[in-house]
Amino acid sequence: MSVLLILDGLVGVGKTTLSKALEGTCADLGLSVQIYAEAEVPTVTYDDHAVSAQDSNLRQLTRMPHPQHVWIDADQDTFERIGQELMELRLERAKRFVQAMHQVEAKLLIFDGGLFHRDLDCLWLMNIPLEWLYQHTLAYVKCLQSIEPVLVYLSQSDVEQGLRRIHALRGSMWHQGETRWLVDSPYGRQHEYRRFSGYLQLYQVLHQYHRELYEKLNMVKVSLETSQARWSEYAQELLSRLEMAPQAD
Repeated sequence: MSVLLILDGLVGVGKTTLSKALEGTCADLGLSVQIYAEAEVPTVTYDDHAVSAQDSNLRQLTRMPHPQHVWIDADQDTFERIGQELMELRLERAKRFVQAMHQVEAKLLIFDGGLFHRDLDCLWLMNIPLEWLYQHTLAYVKCLQSIEPVLVYLSQSDVEQGLRRIHALRGSMWHQGETRWLVDSPYGRQHEYRRFSGYLQLYQVLHQYHRELYEKLNMVKVSLETSQARWSEYAQELLSRLEMAPQAD
């Protein structure tokens, strides 16, 4: 039976880097592994029709007139309507993902950013009521129960330092777009966040929201602090916890 790891956390905490480290460690142990990105599902047969990764991409916001700056296109009532549609689509996508996973033979399945990152965060930035988000997340996790997922939440003790590091690594264009995306959101405007200093404040609040939601979820979960960037050690530790690798001496 396959094991599904959902790697999640804020931007820049190492979700994709850890995915690659797990892939390498599994290769050394002779274990097959398959990695799926945030909005990716392989082509499967679902209700007698083919479903591709593109069909199940949840980034419905990209259908707005200004896909790189969607906040200017709607008022709060519209965002709540879009949010409800997006939550319904996420649940449909979860069902498709489960069917896909039952067809995959790899020993370890890794879902990079599959629960909180981006889609749920966008709903939060839209000021969708928190109770809606909580109930939606419970329903999403319930959809995944048959494949017994393990949630691995990655975080860093100094959130601001981690964000500054990833912004420096990804360059000025990404820095400007990412900062604008958050501070210009309905949540950012409501709380009057401005420029990069406001972005850092907003992310502190988002991190706290993630932690509170993580604690509420009734599923197998692991909290992993990644500030030291010891990716091979983290991968070995996770596989050991899952009893897929020998315990380190």
